[in-house]
Amino acid sequence: MQFVTSPLFESLPHLYHGFGMRSEEIPSGILFPKQVHGDHVEIFDIPVPLTWHEPADAVIVTCPSLPIGVKTADCLPILIAEGSGKGVAVVHAGWKGMALGILPKVLYRFVEHVGVEAEDVYLAVGPGIGACCLEVDEPVRAYFVEQGRQGDWEACVQPSRSGHWWLDLKLMAKEQAMAVGLKEGHIDVLPYCTRCEEAYFFSYRREGLAAGRQANYIVLKESEERQ
Repeated sequence: MQFVTSPLFESLPHLYHGFGMRSEEIPSGILFPKQVHGDHVEIFDIPVPLTWHEPADAVIVTCPSLPIGVKTADCLPILIAEGSGKGVAVVHAGWKGMALGILPKVLYRFVEHVGVEAEDVYLAVGPGIGACCLEVDEPVRAYFVEQGRQGDWEACVQPSRSGHWWLDLKLMAKEQAMAVGLKEGHIDVLPYCTRCEEAYFFSYRREGLAAGRQANYIVLKESEERQ
């Protein structure tokens, strides 16, 4: 399976990472949660069997050599890392997860659990559907309002046809991360739109139930690998 990477995360010597591209194979050896478009976060400080597959849309780990990942086909794959190698996290975030505030929730949990300041945290948003292709309707707007995220909504939409809007989830992810305290220079948003770039990425909006999934992962290196 081919992967694209974040130049920002490439500069961090304590981790490996990758955002998957279109492929018939999901690589083995990665711990994937059972994604449910919610806001539940799992935390592991010791290795767990790769057979673990419980409902969650984000995973935080502090132990090395445990690759964690999410599968996406338009939703955002978001990777999180602390600058010196104390922990990493992975997030699956579609519009519903963003409305539920999964990203701020993960970041606050990460900062608290790992014992770091938000300004020492790095974040990369991988290939997902762009504002060019994510047209949403009134029920989506109403859901954001119900969850108390009208401000997020208003900052990240542009009008489309009547009763519809173009929603920029990547911008929302960046704004939410900065609101938690991350530095703008510690945030990398990859430009790829999964719906536009059919040759490289699966897209649920484009292919429906026939769409495959991209596998996205992050893992802390063993200490001797960081030298």
